[in-house]
Amino acid sequence: MSYKHHRDSLVSLINDLSNEDSAIIVVEGKRDFKALTSLGIQKERILQCAQHPERELEQFIMTGAKKVIPLFDADRTGRIRAQRFSRYFQGQTLIDRSYAQRLINLGFTYTEEMDDRAVY
Repeated sequence: MSYKHHRDSLVSLINDLSNEDSAIIVVEGKRDFKALTSLGIQKERILQCAQHPERELEQFIMTGAKKVIPLFDADRTGRIRAQRFSRYFQGQTLIDRSYAQRLINLGFTYTEEMDDRAVY
């Protein structure tokens, strides 16, 4: 994949995330949160929850979040969290893992790698 195609695909992914108005984006840590906000994602739509995402996310679901986009890292810990997360919320809300898969397809292991330096 050429650099231009890679950059264009990442910009497309970021634009798509930005347009998910009724979705909550769940990330693991502070650097993930910072990376997404540096790309223009509204901080109110990002939930940082490294330890117990179930507890924090239940509150967002109660407020009417239509969709949850988990962006856990593609390392072993992130995969375990993603599986646990999906099992816990299955049937309660729409869980869209397509964005995480798109990041993996672009070669990202960690969400924090997706910052403004990767795009511009």
